[in-house]
Amino acid sequence: MRCLHSIVLVVSLAVVASSAAAPAAQQTGAVASKIAEKAFAESVRARVDARRAECMSAIGNLTFCHCIAGDLPLDVNFLRYIEVTTGVVNQAYSDQLSPDDKSTARRILSTRDRCVATAFGAPK
Repeated sequence: MRCLHSIVLVVSLAVVASSAAAPAAQQTGAVASKIAEKAFAESVRARVDARRAECMSAIGNLTFCHCIAGDLPLDVNFLRYIEVTTGVVNQAYSDQLSPDDKSTARRILSTRDRCVATAFGAPK
């Protein structure tokens, strides 16, 4: 009987401790989420800034480079943009691309066309 009381006491203490820890865990989770969101935002900003700097080195038009840097898919760096837009990706290689990669290439070309129109006016 004494053993049963000890078990009940231990279980009761565990329940009280876990319910007291729950708000602390939620708060810790919220803080971790905010830290992760901030880190992600900084990572995105760094990628966009790097693309803009690389574009400015190659193209030199701030309006165009700002558009390209901000509108390309996040996982596309400036070198990939150049490969797709200059046709470095040949037809044989293009045939081997996954549907997702083909979709990304179409998005790159669409972004290029929109940014050219924004920076330099519609083609005549």
